[in-house]
Amino acid sequence: MANTPFLTIAIPTYNRAAALEHTLGIVVPQLDCDSRLVVIDNDSNDDTAAVCGRFLRNQAPIEIIRNRVNIGANANIMRCCEQAGDGHLWILPDDDRPHADAVRTIREVITRHPRAGYVNFHTSLLEHYRVTRSREIVVSDARAFAANLDCFGNLLFLPAGVYSGPFVAAHMIDGYAAIHTSGPSIAMLLRALARKETSMVFTPASICSWGAPPTWDPITVTRDLYSLIDLIPAGRPRRMFAKQLFVAFPPKLRRKTNFRAIIDDLAAGHAAIECAVERYRFAAAIRPSYTLPLALAWLARATAPFGTRAVVRALLRRLPR
Repeated sequence: MANTPFLTIAIPTYNRAAALEHTLGIVVPQLDCDSRLVVIDNDSNDDTAAVCGRFLRNQAPIEIIRNRVNIGANANIMRCCEQAGDGHLWILPDDDRPHADAVRTIREVITRHPRAGYVNFHTSLLEHYRVTRSREIVVSDARAFAANLDCFGNLLFLPAGVYSGPFVAAHMIDGYAAIHTSGPSIAMLLRALARKETSMVFTPASICSWGAPPTWDPITVTRDLYSLIDLIPAGRPRRMFAKQLFVAFPPKLRRKTNFRAIIDDLAAGHAAIECAVERYRFAAAIRPSYTLPLALAWLARATAPFGTRAVVRALLRRLPR
């Protein structure tokens, strides 16, 4: 194997032995002398070790790194980033579905764009959101990125992206600083684009698919990812990025972001008020009409310790639906 493989495939895994075995069965036959496969086991207590052992006994070129303790999903993703080296990195979670020609496709796209820090590949998520991506687009700053981002969900979908090793090394600190969000790897990209330190590619080529439609909860996504919006320069680029983040919510849950939803949030108690503040803080950045419910959510949070939340709910009920 070359000292610096062209592609490192890092598979973060935890207690999904059957899914890992299926994924390895697809990826291992694609490996060549210029690729490397590393499994980062987050201290699994199921049959993960046995699955890896079977592949090793068949002389599959796999490296196994087992964490001493479960460090959490986001930290394990950053451990995958540490494996990048000087080539390229594909983080492939154990339960996603790589294509049988994924390694070849990655090589073809990277060969066309050798200087790109990140490539975002087409996946079934674009079809789920009725997005058409027909050509490759290269962007090198936050404004162009926000203008050409066609699906935030596809950006968030980890195995849809391939990173340049030098890019990862230069921006690892940004990923660790955003480890509390659901997208530390995205934080590296956004920070670099804001500083005009890299370029990225949107490509219609595909290397993996997601077998089920997304089921993200908008409250959780808003709370965890809102800080990522701040990595985009204020103004039009941030507004365009925020709109894509909003579109990524499942339609059924997206419809809940209205006046009635805040009434339900306030009725649920203090914890829900905090979620309502974050939800409407995000929504108000997209639609000015949400400024009023945001102000009322802030008011509810301020008055909750004094037992006056019912008054705020009464005011909300008088708002037009």
